[in-house]
Amino acid sequence: MVEEKFNLKSEYLKLKNRFSDLPEFEDINNEFEIISIDKIDFLSRKIRRIITDKIIALCKILENIIYPNLQNNISNYETSFFTEEEREKLVKLHKNLMTFERWSLNLDVLALSEEKDIEYILEVNKEINNLKKEISEVVLKMKNSWKEELKDDGERYFG
Repeated sequence: MVEEKFNLKSEYLKLKNRFSDLPEFEDINNEFEIISIDKIDFLSRKIRRIITDKIIALCKILENIIYPNLQNNISNYETSFFTEEEREKLVKLHKNLMTFERWSLNLDVLALSEEKDIEYILEVNKEINNLKKEISEVVLKMKNSWKEELKDDGERYFG
């Protein structure tokens, strides 16, 4: 028996025919790099997991500022450039991201349905541009912190 070659784009289009609200293949691939999927089995679940990987990566960016590791001088340095008010906003943003991450985790635990995976994909896709905009501002501030001098407040210890 000859095995057909897997074509992600055509399989995604079949999925999109059943769930018309899904983004175009090029859009979701550009955003989440789903092109690495190499088997048809559980396609919507695999897409959801790739999306969740990006959500987790975004969480880690925020966690370095919100919950700095005292052993990590980089994290401590960058955190010092954020005000308490800014960090409080980041906590709210982090909670939003963690809601998505835990939602996906629950879908993995329960192995529910393709419809539930699609619901997740649609909701994250709807929010991703706003999330990226907010996180981009954080990353830009982190980057710019390396161009500035740290204000000496007399309380820093770099042991």
